[in-house]
Amino acid sequence: PVFVGTCVTLEGWGHYYEGDLAAASECAGRSISLTLDTGAGFQLPPAYVLAGLVNEERGELPQARCALEEAVKLACNHNQRHVEGQARMYLGWLLAREDPSQISAAEQMILEGLKMVKDMTLKPLVALGHLCLGETYAIAGHKEKALASLKKAHEMCHEMGEDYYLARTEKALEKLGQG
Repeated sequence: PVFVGTCVTLEGWGHYYEGDLAAASECAGRSISLTLDTGAGFQLPPAYVLAGLVNEERGELPQARCALEEAVKLACNHNQRHVEGQARMYLGWLLAREDPSQISAAEQMILEGLKMVKDMTLKPLVALGHLCLGETYAIAGHKEKALASLKKAHEMCHEMGEDYYLARTEKALEKLGQG
């Protein structure tokens, strides 16, 4: 029973990547509830990351921020540096989307998360960090920095066959006139 919440989170990620936000949201909520019921708090951070991303996709930015902040806090408390790094990168990216005047704080948050996942040599998350950084620089109007980060993300995603993030990177490059 302790791992049921994790299984539901993984199912939720599948729904998220397939674009089924309703099912992904339901899984995130159910996972959080199941995990709290079993007392396996160490399994909560990925569910909160998922909840944050679903809320962001729905345009519910304050709820997304709250979920991602909770993911960062819980991942830190449970010494899950890989999840903390991922959550920090998404949180920084979200901060820039939510309030473009917060670009400096957003950049710092992404760079902190990126350093964490680089230190663990987690290439898929490093690619994600470059994507988040590139999209954030694009929001700020820093075209050259955006292009450098997005090209790095594109190269890494292509090399690893990360199709979901490769498509997102290509869309970001197109917006900058580089696609």
